[in-house]
Amino acid sequence: MLNNTFKTVFKVSIPLLLLSALVFVSVKNDDSYDANSVMAELKKTATASLLENRIEQAINNEQIDDAVMYHHLANWLEIPLSTQLVAKLQAEDSLLQRTWRFGKNAAQGFVKGDADNAAGIAGSIAADLTPYGDVRDFSIQSMRYFNGGTVDKFVYGLAAIGLATTAAVYLSAGAAEPIDVGVSVLKTAKKTGNISSDLVKEFGKGVEETLDLQILKKRLSTIDLANPVRSAEAIKEAAVSAVKKDKLLKLGNELAEIKKIHNATGSISDTVKLMKYADSIDDVKRIGRLAGNFKGQTRAILAVLGKNALRLTRFAAVQFISFALMIASLLISLISFVMGIVSSTLALFRKHR
Repeated sequence: MLNNTFKTVFKVSIPLLLLSALVFVSVKNDDSYDANSVMAELKKTATASLLENRIEQAINNEQIDDAVMYHHLANWLEIPLSTQLVAKLQAEDSLLQRTWRFGKNAAQGFVKGDADNAAGIAGSIAADLTPYGDVRDFSIQSMRYFNGGTVDKFVYGLAAIGLATTAAVYLSAGAAEPIDVGVSVLKTAKKTGNISSDLVKEFGKGVEETLDLQILKKRLSTIDLANPVRSAEAIKEAAVSAVKKDKLLKLGNELAEIKKIHNATGSISDTVKLMKYADSIDDVKRIGRLAGNFKGQTRAILAVLGKNALRLTRFAAVQFISFALMIASLLISLISFVMGIVSSTLALFRKHR
C-alpha cells in the first residue's frame, strides 16, 4: 500500500513538474511591462535627495536638458525640491539662455552632427532628414577611405542606406520614413556616444548585410576627386547602387522599432539618448514598450533605474512561484522514486524470509 501511495504521488508530481517548467519558460520570455512595478521601484529609488544631486550635477556640467528632465520627473512624482535649487535651474533655463543655447547647438548639430544635447541632436536629425546629413557623413567617411584614414563602418553604412532611402526609387514614403528616422537616430547616437557597443554590433550586422561593399568600393574607385561637383554626385550614386533592396526591407523592420520610441516619447533627443540603455534589438523593443506606458518620462525613468527598468515584467511573481513549484515537484518526484525503490526492496525481502 505504501508503494502504491508513492507511485500515485510520483505520477502526479511529473505533470506538475512539466507544467511548472512550461510556465517558467513562457514567463521568462514575456516582455509585458507592469506600470505598477516600475512606479513602485521608481518611488523607492527617486528620492528628493537623489534628484536634487542629479540636478545640481547637471547644472554644474552645463547639461541643462538633463537638469530639466530630473525637475520634470520630480514634479510628475510630486516630490518637493529645494526652492533655491529650482530658482537656480530656472535662471539657467531662462528664455534668453535657452534661445542662445538652441541656436548655437542646433547649428553645430546640423553642420557636424555631433552635438550631445537636445538642440544639437535636433539639428543633426534635421540635417539627416534632408539629403545634406547623409551626404555629409558619407562624404566624410569616403574621404577617410580615399586618404587611408580610419573609417567608421557603422556610420558609413547607415549614411549609404540613408542616401538610398532619400532617393526613394524603390520605397514608398511610408516605408522610407521609419528607416530614415532609425538611421538618423543610430548615426547620431554613435557620433555622440549614446549607444552601447553591443547594439552597434547587432545593428551593424544588418547594415553589413544591406550594403554590398564590393560594389561600393568598385564605384568609389572610379570617382574623379578633381571635379568636386561631379564627385559629390558620384559618391551619392555609389551609395545608392551598393544597397541591397531586399535586405533593406528586413533592416527597415528593425529600424521601425526606433520610430515607435520616437512616436511614444515625442522627443528625438530622448530617442537618441535612450539607445545607450539597449544592448540588443530586443532591448530596443522593450524600451518601446516602456515608452508606450510612460511617454515623455521614459528617459528619466531609465536614467534613475537603469536597465533594471527593462526587466520589470508583470509576471515576475508568477515566475518565482512557478520556479518554486518546479523545484518542489522535482524533489517530490525524486523522494517518491527513492522511497518506491526502498518499499519494493523491503517487500521483496519480506517475501523471501
